[in-house]
Amino acid sequence: TTPSSSSSSSLCLPSTNTDILVHQSGRVKLADFGCSLQTNHVGDPSDTGSSTLQQHTVKGTPFWIAPEVIKNGKYGRKADIWSLGCVLIEMATGKPPWKEKFHNLDNPLAIIYHIASTEEVPPAPPSLSPEGSPVAADFLNKCLQRAPEHRLTAKALRQHPFLSAVQKSARQRQQQQQQQQQGTQPAQSPFVDSLQIQRRPSGD
Repeated sequence: TTPSSSSSSSLCLPSTNTDILVHQSGRVKLADFGCSLQTNHVGDPSDTGSSTLQQHTVKGTPFWIAPEVIKNGKYGRKADIWSLGCVLIEMATGKPPWKEKFHNLDNPLAIIYHIASTEEVPPAPPSLSPEGSPVAADFLNKCLQRAPEHRLTAKALRQHPFLSAVQKSARQRQQQQQQQQQGTQPAQSPFVDSLQIQRRPSGD
């Protein structure tokens, strides 16, 4: 149904990285809705970024949690955009965000305090830096803005050149798999392939 100012919808906050399933084709699915919440749309229903929760509860996992969730408990779908940026870092490194800053991951309270009391964002790995991949770095920057209103919406991010490169890489990988009846090496993920494509000189 079409949301209205008085209608409600669900906001899913995956609790761990194991709840995110990535197929070789690049399709992503969420596997756990244990932390789903009911939300009420506040403001313009047509702007998904303006939807905020009426509940003032903190839900989420420290490494992926958005600053506004910790600081005031009022948040909307833009909190998921922050978490998307954190997942991007994890996909590139195989480690949780903030790992480079907090080597002791057994102390989540230290991470929560840091996110709430500073203006920092999770450090980007070399593969997601402007030097490593300018397009990927720009996408990450659009996700990891401290102020929710400065983050792009999911609809806008879908038009970003980075995701276009991921989709292109996924199609190329699918064609390669169809051409090879037997492979001696495991296929790389479309995400890794896309970073390699974006680092190649434009003249290739």
